[in-house]
Amino acid sequence: LARFYRAAFDGYFIQSERIKALLIQKGVDEGKIETCPSFKLDGSEWVVEETHNVTSIMRNGDKPLWVAASLSSDKEIKLCLAAFSQFWQTTHRLVLVHRHPEKEQSLNQLTSAVQQSGLECDRFSNGLTGAEVIILDTFGDLRSLYQHADLVFIGKNHNPIEPITLAKGPVMTIDGWDERYSTYELYNACKELGALHSVIDAASCQETSQKPLADTAQLCRGNTAQTVFERILTWG
Repeated sequence: LARFYRAAFDGYFIQSERIKALLIQKGVDEGKIETCPSFKLDGSEWVVEETHNVTSIMRNGDKPLWVAASLSSDKEIKLCLAAFSQFWQTTHRLVLVHRHPEKEQSLNQLTSAVQQSGLECDRFSNGLTGAEVIILDTFGDLRSLYQHADLVFIGKNHNPIEPITLAKGPVMTIDGWDERYSTYELYNACKELGALHSVIDAASCQETSQKPLADTAQLCRGNTAQTVFERILTWG
C-alpha cells in the first residue's frame, strides 16, 4: 500500500528537510518533493481589530491581563495556575485558553483545574465578572487579547509568532516541543534569540516576567508573519 501511494502522487509539499530525507529514504523520487516554509508564516499584514468582547472586558477591567493560551496538558495548566496564585493573583487577571476551546470537555478540564487550585473562574462569554480566572470559550478573540497581555504563556507546538508580535510583555513556554510539528523551527529560532523564554515552575515564570521585551520581539511588531520569521532568522 505504501508503494502504491508513493507512486500515485505527482508531488509532495512538505515543511522540513528531515521529512524530505525520510521520504527519499522510503523511495520517493527527490524530484517530486518541494520543501515549503511553515504554513504558519502565511497571511496578510497582522492588523488585529479589537473585538467587541475584548473591548468590553478592557473597558470594565481593573487589572492587567496574563494570557495563557493553547493549553492542553495538565502540566501546562497547573504551572500557570501555580504561578498566578503565588505571584499575580492580587495584581492581574488570568485568561486561560485551551488548545481546543470548541470542545466542552476541554473547557471542563480548565474549570476543574482552576477549582482544584482554589481560585474562582468564569467563562469569557459571560462578560467580566469578579472571577480571578477567565476561561476563553469564544472564537476570534485571542489575537485581540494578546494585544493587551502584559504576560503570555503559550502551550507547546503552537505558533509563537502571534503572541511575540502582539503582546506587550514577555512570552513563555515549556520545553519539549515536537520536532515533527511545523512550529518547531519557529520555537528554536525565537528561543535562541530571546523572544521566547522557557520556564519550569512558578519561580521561573516570575523571573521571566521581569525581563524586558527582547529586541527581536520589538522588531516583530506590525509585520507579516513571513517577514517576522525572516527577520528573526537574520537578526544579529
